[in-house]
Parts: sequence; structure tokens; C-alpha cells
Amino acid sequence: MRLVRLSGFKDPSALYLDDPARFAERWRAALEAAVTWRDEAESERRAARDTAWTACRDLAQCRDILSKLVQGVRACGLVGEERLIKLIYLAATSRLLMRIVSIVLKGPSSGGKPFIVETVLKFFPPEAFYFLTAMSEHALAYGDEPLAHRIIVVYEAARLTGDLSTYLIRSLLSEGRICYDTVEKTKDGLTARRIEREGPTGLITTTTAVGLHPENETRLLSVTVTDTPEQTKLIMRAQAGRQGRTDNIDIAPWHALQQAIALEPPHIVIPFALELADLIPPVAVRLRRDYPTILALIEAHALLHQVNRERNAGGALIATLEDYFVVREIVADLVSQGIGATVSDSGRRSVPWPNCRRTLVATACQ
Repeated sequence: MRLVRLSGFKDPSALYLDDPARFAERWRAALEAAVTWRDEAESERRAARDTAWTACRDLAQCRDILSKLVQGVRACGLVGEERLIKLIYLAATSRLLMRIVSIVLKGPSSGGKPFIVETVLKFFPPEAFYFLTAMSEHALAYGDEPLAHRIIVVYEAARLTGDLSTYLIRSLLSEGRICYDTVEKTKDGLTARRIEREGPTGLITTTTAVGLHPENETRLLSVTVTDTPEQTKLIMRAQAGRQGRTDNIDIAPWHALQQAIALEPPHIVIPFALELADLIPPVAVRLRRDYPTILALIEAHALLHQVNRERNAGGALIATLEDYFVVREIVADLVSQGIGATVSDSGRRSVPWPNCRRTLVATACQ
């Protein structure tokens, strides 16, 4: 396909009516100057990317964007839960990768789970998510909302208890797509139809239950909200401080940052990935899913900080040990707990998350 521009005219008819005698000449000139649609789309993408990077330049140059995020979230009234804030943000950023991190927030009623998710997601543009308060069993199969590289947000996991809906979610999280064969009634009788919904897609959900469907549980990182008396006191004091007060938080740079990295196809290499795999004892089958999740979080952190990351000869971002250690601090105990649910106590004790700084530093320097 090629794009033909008729400068000053809305269509060929207007071009002709302006000067019938010169129409053929001017039309041929317009055709010769046409550009391929692919080149035009690429030009528009680059222009939009450059505009977005300009709008978030100061934020993108920050060497610790997650700490800056915590400060912004604090201004929105969310206290404590620093680990949760960082994890939700990294998981949502991973929507741009082929492997997307999904999480479930667990905790008692009134624990503030939806408020935590909602507050952090304010720092993303609306197109990053697909919000659902409830859905039918067939909604994900028959819906027309784009799912590729987006996060489905369901504020109560109880909405996903149906056999079909949980199966469709599993397909999106594991296979990155939905293939659903059904039979429809038409004027010619019953006709087979295949519905395909392309991902990859992630999920953020909350629950008061101890666990989800066992097949879904292993596909998500489970994290529990803080329910200590100290956290409750912090929340009440924050609620008292918000009385009669409105904050004007400038989230435009945060939206621009996400739009900028979304317009730059992510290609990230982790030079120490193999060594890290060798350092983690393979004591649980679940690690086959958790290890790619760890890598995806490392990639997401590198993607956020790409202004401060080097690129290889092929143009790919090179993740650093800084990316690894930030992720380790956030999810080390979550991965260990997930493994602990499937192995014996003695096995669990033998699965420390590798600090392995010396080994990985040696590898990164080679």
C-alpha cells in the first residue's frame, strides 16, 4: 500500500475540478511522490516516540525510577507497601515484553488492595489496561477489546471462578493467546467457528482467599498486603491528613515514559542469565515458571532505565546487575514462598535466592 498526498485538495475530484486540463499531469506527479504505508507508519511512530521522550526526559534520566515512583504514590495518599508499589509497576511495565508478569494481591477485607492497585496504575496511560469488574464465562473469548500487550485488571479474583473463564485466563497467561472452538447457529444450521484472541496478556487481581485455582496460582506471583497494626495506624493518619485536601500530581511525564518505551520495540539481553540459572537449585518444578518471571522483571527494570543502559552491536539493551539486585530485593521471598508450597521443609531451606554478587560480577565483566 502507498499513501498519495493531494496537498490542498481533499480528493482526486477536487484536484480535477481545480484545473481539468492539468489533472492528469498533477495526478501522475502525486502518484510518483507516493510513499509506502509502512514507511509512513514508521515515520509517525518515530515522531510520536520522540515527542514522548521529550515529555519525560527528566524522569527517564533518573537512575532509580522506582524510588521516584514511590514518592509520587505517597503524594497520592498511599502509605507503606513500598515493595507492592514497585512490583505492580514492574509487572505492568512487563506488558510490553513477550513474557508478561502477572500478580495477585492477597489479604483480608478492608486491607486496601484495590486502592493500592488503582493508585499505582494512575501512573500508566489508559491503553495499558483492560479493566473488568465482572464478566461472563465467554467474555474473554467473544470480546473485541484488544488484549495484546495489555494487563487485564480484575479487582476481585472471585469473578474468575468459572471453569471456562479460568481456562481462558490460563491460555492467555501461558500460551499468549486464546483459541476457542465453538458452534454457532446460522441460517444454514449449526456451523463450527474458531475464535482467536492474540496476546500476550498479563493479569493483576486481588483476593481475600488464601489461594486461587491451583492451575492459575502457579502462573502468578502472590503477594500479601501488610496488615500489621503499624500499617493500620499509618493508613488512618494518612486518611486524616487527606481531609479537605486535594493533590495535583503531575503524572503526564509518567504516561509519556510508558508511551515512549511502548513505541520502541523492546529487545533486551541479560548477559548473566545462564549463570543465574545455574546458581538456583532446581528443587521445584514451579521454578520452570518462576525463573522466566524473574527474567521478565529484570528486563522490565532495564527497559525503564534504558537511558542509563548500554546497547550491544545489534541495538539490544543490556541488563545490568543493578537490574537483578533490585528485582531480587522485591521478589526473593515471594519466589521462595511459592516454592515452599510445593517442596518439603528441608528442600525449602536449600533454595536461598542467590545473592551471588561475586559470581555474577565476574560474568558481567567478561
